[in-house]
Amino acid sequence: MGGLAAKLVFKKGKDKFQTQHDSLLDIGATDIDGNRINKLGDILRNKRCILVTNVASKLYKEYRDQGFEILAFPCNQFMSQEPGSNQEIKQFVRDLYGGEWPLFEKSDVNGQNSNEVFKFLRYHSELNNKEKKEVKEIPWNFAKFLVNEDGHVISYHNPRVEPINMVKDIEALLYQGC
Repeated sequence: MGGLAAKLVFKKGKDKFQTQHDSLLDIGATDIDGNRINKLGDILRNKRCILVTNVASKLYKEYRDQGFEILAFPCNQFMSQEPGSNQEIKQFVRDLYGGEWPLFEKSDVNGQNSNEVFKFLRYHSELNNKEKKEVKEIPWNFAKFLVNEDGHVISYHNPRVEPINMVKDIEALLYQGC
């Protein structure tokens, strides 16, 4: 698509913007090593349930062979909790979690420089107040979005929700489809 796909106006922790994307699968992103992925759909073939977050999850090992994928986007917007370079983050995640899921470059999730993935996720989730035409900011690290195999947002989970509490939703996507 090229170019910025959203217009932003900032107002008290809320953004006013639109996204041109109807599916997460159509959006590109840059991985932790600087490689551009033109469409996330290219790496999400045969995945029935996608969890987009900035943190690893024990659920990955349990469900990965059943069509579950995690897309991890580190973020440093919340009290500089992720100050390392992309390579330092990659090493930390691999050492601590043995992560095999796609890990992306450090990204903003709120504000003028938001990653297009998070513009899409926020716009297509309960964070979007369509009446006021405002999209709430992600309040803190560890917010999570569940996405189905078609790239549509199924649910948003605030940072206080532990991934283990999402098992019912994950299994519904994996075993029943949408």
